[in-house]
Amino acid sequence: MPGPAPKPSSRRSRGTRGGMRTLSAVPSASVPAWPLSADVTQLATMEQLRDRVATLQQEHAETEDRRKRYRLDKQIAETQIALGVLELQVQQAADLEAGLWADMWRAPQAAIWAENSATVRELALYCRWMIRAEQGDTKAAAEARQLSDRLGINPAALLKLRAEIENVDAAEDRGRRRRERASSVPEGDQAGAAGVEGSGPAEGDPRRGLFAV
Repeated sequence: MPGPAPKPSSRRSRGTRGGMRTLSAVPSASVPAWPLSADVTQLATMEQLRDRVATLQQEHAETEDRRKRYRLDKQIAETQIALGVLELQVQQAADLEAGLWADMWRAPQAAIWAENSATVRELALYCRWMIRAEQGDTKAAAEARQLSDRLGINPAALLKLRAEIENVDAAEDRGRRRRERASSVPEGDQAGAAGVEGSGPAEGDPRRGLFAV
């Protein structure tokens, strides 16, 4: 007849508390290489704008109609502005993505992201959408919010992943209070305490004259 079921172990795995995973405030994960290629849609749009500028300029050079030339001048200027804005956005986005990517891997959640290569790519997508949101893309802002929830970037989403960040301030405060209590003990009491807690009685303690028989 089988015996009673074993009692559940009361020991908790290292790094967990009450079923919650505790993340170090200073992660040790290294920064992976950026996994995404350049945005093909943006590159194609830039090529289309360049081709349009060239076509309009060619048409401008071949016509002698002043009204048509004026209209073409306006179209050329508008297209060049659109091209310049897009080129600036692409250049800035690349620099900002690299900066945000490095910053994200200094976050405590990096310990979770490093465990799955698919999550690494999702984090890269978050960086891309977040930078576009900062550039004024409202659709990108919505995408970034969704990824933020899945990746545990905001506090509420991190709780859903059953994880929390260690409270460094509280740990430092406890250490400071211990040091203050130790420094407030009179010198004589410290010597006596050392004698009791050390390897033997302190000097002058009558117990030093006692021997086992």
